Amino acid sequence: MRQLTVLSYGGGQDSKTILMKLIHDAAFRAHYAPDALVVVMSDTGDEHPHTIQDLVEVRKLCAQHKIEFHHLTKDMGYHVASWPDLITPQLRTSGEKFKATLVQLGSKTCTLQLKIGPIYKFLDEYINEKCGYGFKIQKGRGCLKQAITRYGEEHGSIRVLIGFAAGEESRAEKSKKQEERDQTKPGFWKYIRREFPLIDLGMDRKSCQAYIASVGAAVPFPSNCMRCPYMSAEELLWLFIHHEDKFREWEQIESAKLARYSGQEKNHGVFNSKTTLRQKLEKVQAKYAHLSVQALDAFLTDYKMNHGCGKGTH
Repeated sequence: MRQLTVLSYGGGQDSKTILMKLIHDAAFRAHYAPDALVVVMSDTGDEHPHTIQDLVEVRKLCAQHKIEFHHLTKDMGYHVASWPDLITPQLRTSGEKFKATLVQLGSKTCTLQLKIGPIYKFLDEYINEKCGYGFKIQKGRGCLKQAITRYGEEHGSIRVLIGFAAGEESRAEKSKKQEERDQTKPGFWKYIRREFPLIDLGMDRKSCQAYIASVGAAVPFPSNCMRCPYMSAEELLWLFIHHEDKFREWEQIESAKLARYSGQEKNHGVFNSKTTLRQKLEKVQAKYAHLSVQALDAFLTDYKMNHGCGKGTH
């Protein structure tokens, strides 16, 4: 296999901008992915319908330009059994093998389990097949990262492109510091080199939106889960208006947890506080009560188009 570049595709504006640059900007492609390129997206199982719909265009464009695109869903075996999607861990009871989880996890464990973990497990098996290494694939565990490690020893680091935009330099710096620590440790991570093309180019969210439109592609919403516990109050109101069934299911999950741990000191709901989903919804409804239905929907849609969840998504 030639030198490998992987685009970690989030399904939102930032990672789509990188993909469009790889397709339409020859100098960009030559710099960031001069040889083999594969695009990989791991599904959280709670993606918005608009995110899934945008993948129709993405798949078509990748096929037209002979770029491999892989959409990892929970039925493919790359997600761990205890974290097949965003919602399942929240349905566990205290008597099950895995302790019931706070809906807001604080440490972004959801990103590790639903995005990062599946992508690198897939990448391990992908390299094993492409390079013909023949490592045994263990159910639910891939090749134990042996293929990535062998590839790194033989060909050098794998370049992983990540969609952090200008303005998210602190996230990139944190990631690069972790990468520096990884270089001193045994294991496959020492062969992963993270790069942040949008920060290199100074492209912020507005620049990304403009670029996607300039090449004739659809500008997607930022990518985040429908029930992301890091969402703002405005996004919660948008969810209630457009997907009330999802809000009510989430509310039931929260209510069950509160009841299960009634009386316990840390019996917190979705937002890891004593404020429930319903209370947060009612507060934001009151905040915008002066707007007409049409004006509110226009405002919230524009807001959602220009905001990712909490600490940001790509």
